[in-house]
Amino acid sequence: MILKLRTTAEWLVTLAGVLLVLEACTRFFSTVPESVIERDEVIGVRFERSLDRHRYDAESDRVVRLQTNTQGFRDDEWDREKPDGVGRLVVFGDSFIAANALPRDQILVSRLEKLLNRRQGLRWEAMNFGVGGSSTGQQLVAYRKLASGYGPDAVLICFGTSSDVTDNSSELSSNPILRCRIAGDGQLETVGVTAAQRRSSQVLNRYSRFYDWQKHVVNRFVKQVRRGVQPLELRHRVYDAASGPRFQRAWELTARILEQFRAETSRDGVALLVVSIPASAQVYRDQFQRLREQAGSGSRMEEDYPDTRLAAVCRRAGIPYLSLLPVFRAAAPDRDSGLLSQRLFLKGKGHFNKTGHDLAAGAIDEWLARSKALPAVGR
Repeated sequence: MILKLRTTAEWLVTLAGVLLVLEACTRFFSTVPESVIERDEVIGVRFERSLDRHRYDAESDRVVRLQTNTQGFRDDEWDREKPDGVGRLVVFGDSFIAANALPRDQILVSRLEKLLNRRQGLRWEAMNFGVGGSSTGQQLVAYRKLASGYGPDAVLICFGTSSDVTDNSSELSSNPILRCRIAGDGQLETVGVTAAQRRSSQVLNRYSRFYDWQKHVVNRFVKQVRRGVQPLELRHRVYDAASGPRFQRAWELTARILEQFRAETSRDGVALLVVSIPASAQVYRDQFQRLREQAGSGSRMEEDYPDTRLAAVCRRAGIPYLSLLPVFRAAAPDRDSGLLSQRLFLKGKGHFNKTGHDLAAGAIDEWLARSKALPAVGR
C-alpha cells in the first residue's frame, strides 16, 4: 500500500513538473496570443474588463493596443445617463466588429461614429459591443441585460454570414457560449454555460498560456482531421442551399431570435437594423471556387445564399437590412484574392483590413443617411 502511494505521488510530481515545463516553454516561445475573453453568467462572453495591454496579432502581423472599458468591451467608458442632444447607436457583432487585429481608431465602429458626426446638428455615440465568438442569441441577451440600460436610440446587428448561423446553433457549434433555443412549447429560451464550465475556463484562460496554446493546436488538428473526411468546414455549409435539416433548424432559430430582438427593441422605442458582414470567399471567386470543390457533388453552393436568406428573414420581421456584398465586390472588380491592390481582408482571407473597415463604415453611413433608418436626434 505504501509503495503504491509512493508511486502515485512520484507520478503526480512528474506530471506537475512536465506541466510546469510546458507552461514555461509556452510563455517564452509560443506566438499564440493569450486569451483576453471572459465568460460571463449574465451576457455570455465579453473581454476582460478595464484591460490595457499590447498584444501581438498574427493576422495583421503587428502589436496592437487592446483597451476595454469597465463593461469589457473595446470602447471608451460609457456614461449610464445619455447626454442631452446625443443619439446612441449600439453595435453588436463578433470578431469582425471587435477587430482586435487593428488599432481602435481604424475599425468599423470608430470610423462609423466619425462619419455620423460629420452631419451638422447631430451627435452620435457608436457603442462597440463586439466580441469574438458572439452569437445573435447572446447579443439579444446583452441588449436585455446591459445595452438597453444606456438608453440607445438604435441597435445595429452586424451579422457575420460566415459564422453567425452556425454559432447560433448548438447542433452546429460546440463553442461554450450563451445561446438561445426554441423550447418544446415553441417559446425562445436562453441556455447559458454551466457554472463549472465557466469557472474552469475562466481560471485556465487567465492563468495558463499552455492551456491557450493547446486549445489552438487541438482545434487546428481537429479541423485537419475533419478535412481528411469532409474537406469543407461545417460553417461553410451556410452557402449550400441543399445543406440539410440541421442548417434549416439553425436558420429557423436565427429568424426567431431576430423576431424577438425586433419585438423587444420596438417595445423600448429603439430602432433595430441589420447589416450582413461578408466573408472573403463571397467577394473573391477563386476562394469560393475552392469551397465548391471541397463541398463535392450533391451540394448547391451559392455565394449569395446566406445574404438572400437573411434578407428574407429581415423582410418578414420588418427589420431594415443592408448587405455589404455589392459594395465589397465593386471595390474588388476582378474578384481575385491574389491582387494586392484589391485586398479588403487581412492576408486576403481573414477579417477586414483597414480598407475593408473604411469601406464598410462608409457604406453603412450612406445607407443610414439614404434610408433615414436612424431616428432624428439632437435636432
